[in-house]
Amino acid sequence: MPSKLCNVGSSPAGGAKQREIERNNMKAIYEFYWDCGRMGDLQGLFIAEKEKVDSLIGEEIYFGEVLGKHSEIFGPLKETDLTIKSEDQDFIAKFEEIMGTGTISGYNPLDYQD
Repeated sequence: MPSKLCNVGSSPAGGAKQREIERNNMKAIYEFYWDCGRMGDLQGLFIAEKEKVDSLIGEEIYFGEVLGKHSEIFGPLKETDLTIKSEDQDFIAKFEEIMGTGTISGYNPLDYQD
């Protein structure tokens, strides 16, 4: 007799593993804002995996001289620097179909991690 193939997703353990994978791959639309005093500010809107952004919290971000010669903009990324605008996975998927993924506008700290 031919052997029977098992569907991993049908078992409780397999289902839990699948939900964990999906949770780790969840994306969000983030707004980024840094007030750089008299030099100006940095703003951005971007789509990223939540896990990737969470791992960047506390890390040094180096933007270089984005606000003019000798501006040297850098520092640790804090949770308060980011605002989640949407976590709706269906909306984000449709948005990415039209606009693409990654940076929507402005500065994305993921592009400038040290």
